[in-house]
Amino acid sequence: MVKVLALILVAISLVPTNARAGSPSMLLSQPPSSSVASGPTTKARDFRQQQISGFIIRKSGSNRYFLKALGQEWIIDTNSTETAAHLQRMGDGDLLIGIGSFQEAQKVISLSAVDFVGLRRILGVWASSTDLVNFLDFQSMSLIRRNLPALRDESPERTENYIYTMSPASTINDHWILILSDDRSERLATMSIYSDRSILRLFDPVSGELVRELELYKL
Repeated sequence: MVKVLALILVAISLVPTNARAGSPSMLLSQPPSSSVASGPTTKARDFRQQQISGFIIRKSGSNRYFLKALGQEWIIDTNSTETAAHLQRMGDGDLLIGIGSFQEAQKVISLSAVDFVGLRRILGVWASSTDLVNFLDFQSMSLIRRNLPALRDESPERTENYIYTMSPASTINDHWILILSDDRSERLATMSIYSDRSILRLFDPVSGELVRELELYKL
């Protein structure tokens, strides 16, 4: 319990300062097939701060961001510079879970924080010189470690399966925060995504020290 608490405290220091405590009430196993796919169901209540979840919609020729939620399309509005910066890093069909309020009459969501995301552009298989990373959906991933020194009757490969959550970093930079969970422990990771590659950094669940850094290329 102490180990997990220490890890959570590290993660809290990295997620947005205006984010409310909570966890994703729904992380979809598949990204939407189109921008009009139905999003998670959240009851709209005018001007009341609540958890909001849905899919980002980007429209050609428009600088606005829209969210598909409650079977409707909403304009996203925010007064937070940090939240606006996080939105600019998201693309069409990405999953957004945050805190805000619905303005039913204007079909506007006033978004105050982005807590968790699902990024379509990371889905699929990535390869480093030693490992494979497969983001199966917005909550499941596999890490396949290759070229391990094999013991007798053992394979030189090992697959580690995780449930993950993904959040924007508190500072405006190029990386995202991931919490990876399996049946044994939780660990912190960060992912920096560039046009031609990504960098995945894995940290020790006890000490918080960087233990592995993978330079990944999309297959």
